[in-house]
Amino acid sequence: MNAPVVLFAYKRARELRATVEALRKNHLAAESDLFIFVDAPKKAEDWPKVYEVHQVLDELTGFKSIYRDYAKSNIGCADSIIRGISYVLDRYPTAIIVEDD
Repeated sequence: MNAPVVLFAYKRARELRATVEALRKNHLAAESDLFIFVDAPKKAEDWPKVYEVHQVLDELTGFKSIYRDYAKSNIGCADSIIRGISYVLDRYPTAIIVEDD
């Protein structure tokens, strides 16, 4: 079994595109589960950037499965990472952790 890939993103669509392209080029991508966690914006003016990230991720293909978790309210970077890693490690013995930059 391949270790799942856990990807954390927030509001940087350009960097996220580069990250997911690099992940998709991996020869095991089509056999790997991808778990994506995106925190909600802290400030109202960040919604457009976070929404753009959602759009990039909603169109993403190339993995065995893709689980997307878009937070409804901002929980902060540390808590978002803890929550996402805990979710995946409750289901798998190991994981590959990546941020959008």
